[in-house]
Amino acid sequence: MTEPAAEPVIEGEVLAPQETFDVALAVVVEEAPIVSEAVILAAEPKYPAGAIDFNKPFIVVDANDEDDVHADSRIVAVLAGNSYPVVIVSNHDDEEVIHQFDTDGDELNGYAQVIQVEEQMYPRTIYVLVDLTKRGKIMVDGGTFFDSYDEAVEHLANGEGGDDLDGDLVAIMPITVTADDFKPINDYVKPEVVEPEAIVEEPTDDVEGIERDDDELDVIETEQEENGDDVAEALPEGAVWVNGIVRKPGDKVTTYRTEKGERRCTILKTRNDPFKSLYVQADNGTEEPYWARNKNVRHY
Repeated sequence: MTEPAAEPVIEGEVLAPQETFDVALAVVVEEAPIVSEAVILAAEPKYPAGAIDFNKPFIVVDANDEDDVHADSRIVAVLAGNSYPVVIVSNHDDEEVIHQFDTDGDELNGYAQVIQVEEQMYPRTIYVLVDLTKRGKIMVDGGTFFDSYDEAVEHLANGEGGDDLDGDLVAIMPITVTADDFKPINDYVKPEVVEPEAIVEEPTDDVEGIERDDDELDVIETEQEENGDDVAEALPEGAVWVNGIVRKPGDKVTTYRTEKGERRCTILKTRNDPFKSLYVQADNGTEEPYWARNKNVRHY
């Protein structure tokens, strides 16, 4: 006689007899989260992405000077099938300009550049290098900061040091920055300086035996007001103070620029700005004019 075959061993969960496959599937579908069509569409990127993802925050800068940032940059069109598909309108030198960019961030004619920026959470702590100069003055390396203490230590361990420091390093200092700290410098209220009124002592008949009448006193006070040393001399039109020297359009200066070195430049125009007051053109004619940093301007 033939013995009946052994029943196969089933691993895993076994459904109860009354639960058919269709019933179990219906339960899974019913319990699954519902994803609306609107959510699916929102997940799709709206703008092209490559080395630069135009769906994330970015800024537009001058191609020759990353410090020269365009204002109010916004995407107005995407050209399908074009090598430079992203059309951006921005404000530069008080004029509205329009440029086309590829996904590497390069502009069609080489005038501008797109740079990706990260959204920062505030308050935020950064770390700066501080040293004590040979003259006993505490200096901060304003061109270098780090997101962590360990990053600053690694920077120094690699022998890079502080770019603007010339003394012995004494500290890595944390600075807490809040979102309220970012506003134009002109928005900060300057303390009002109240100058005390000048006290004029009228001479009397008893002072050294000198007698003066009221008419003579009026003449003396008028001459003091017209010829006094405290009357500030007005600057020429278009002139500004930079590093303690009066500069005006047409003057020659020497400026330093990263990767460009020190060059002789001509001042094209000026403005009252605490950081960049001179719009200069390099005399070698190798690049577009730009706003030079005040700290990098030297007397020529």
